[in-house]
Amino acid sequence: MENRFFNTDVPFNVLSRLPTKILLGLKCVSKGWHQLISDRSFIQAQLQKQKPIVLGFIFQGKYQLCNEDIKTVSCIPVVESEDEVEGGEQVQQKVFDFLPEDVVMLASCNGLVCCRSCFPAQAQDPAIYVCNPSNKEWIKLKSTSALDNLTTIGLVFDPTRDPVDSSTKFKLDLYYTFEVYTSKNGAWTQSNEVCHCNNNLVKNKSVYVGGILHWLTDGDKVLTYDVEKELSWLIWVPVPTKEFETVPHACIGDSEGRLHYVMIPEKGLRIWFLEDNFEFKRVTYDMDPLAFKDGLLLIKVSAKLYFYHIDTCKMTEACTLSKVGPSSMFCPVVLPYSKSLVPLNPT
Repeated sequence: MENRFFNTDVPFNVLSRLPTKILLGLKCVSKGWHQLISDRSFIQAQLQKQKPIVLGFIFQGKYQLCNEDIKTVSCIPVVESEDEVEGGEQVQQKVFDFLPEDVVMLASCNGLVCCRSCFPAQAQDPAIYVCNPSNKEWIKLKSTSALDNLTTIGLVFDPTRDPVDSSTKFKLDLYYTFEVYTSKNGAWTQSNEVCHCNNNLVKNKSVYVGGILHWLTDGDKVLTYDVEKELSWLIWVPVPTKEFETVPHACIGDSEGRLHYVMIPEKGLRIWFLEDNFEFKRVTYDMDPLAFKDGLLLIKVSAKLYFYHIDTCKMTEACTLSKVGPSSMFCPVVLPYSKSLVPLNPT
């Protein structure tokens, strides 16, 4: 019965319309289902029909007074209501246990995550990994000579532009002078482009949207880099920080294919599109915006983390800071994540 079912186009057309989270569970039904859902042509069809859904944020803290990396990585699932906090999925801390060593997150893009070895590294030669936590696949890249605990890397992966039917193509970019790793060639190349920026990049705050990488800086500019054209430029933030008595917390993210700039000054929450700007419901709590994706903002309020849904202007509790590891209040790395069927191992 099952063989007859899979010999038609019906299962392909029906299953490819389902969300990734459901398909990952259906792979366990039988060998036939696993083979179909793992097929690259099926994955390509599913990517064209299903937009990646942000399911939560991956959180990793930092020590304030030393350069040693924190090894604890926590996965905070999205909750829509307070009831889900009590009965829903819990914060998980074995996100990258399938990798051969402890890692520090660097960037995420469309279900893939870029990491590096923790410092001090367990081996003499620290490594860069690109992995898919959904299917626990990963590849280890040839390290660039510039890799250290201050290295900032942006991850570029767009399955709508680069088909995954034969292989999975992605790029990694270093900053100021841009060094690009292309998975197709398996090598780093030095770009002729040089960006003259007087500000420092905020580590691990890169966003890829519309074919462009964007980095948040500690000044009044956002650094951008066109990966294909190898061109960079600077974009001024909507409100200069000099207009505030104290520098407000800010982050960048993307929603509906557009770059967003999120700021929480003393008078409340503000969010801008790249072209337009608009003000949302004002909040007077002590807040710190940590990450933004698809209309969902993760913020820190005192000793707790909350989700703020900009469409409904509702806030739901995610978890307490104590749930996500030690020293989590100092400049944590927070990346949005979504489930993906995309394989990293070559066919």
